[in-house]
Amino acid sequence: MKLNKHQVLYVRSMRKLLRVTAIFTDDDEANAYMTKHREEAVVAVMAPFILIADVHDHGLEVTEPV
Repeated sequence: MKLNKHQVLYVRSMRKLLRVTAIFTDDDEANAYMTKHREEAVVAVMAPFILIADVHDHGLEVTEPV
């Protein structure tokens, strides 16, 4: 499922917040989506969810500790 501009979800990775652009629960669906959208890739897997983000997203730096 591709998220629209009003659906905002971030995942924290390597001291950055990356905006999730799509969420899937099926590997084949996620792979088909990424085949059509070469600028997007898996940023995290939190079973059963596969989170996808733009590969050019530099993220928002997080300065507070975990």
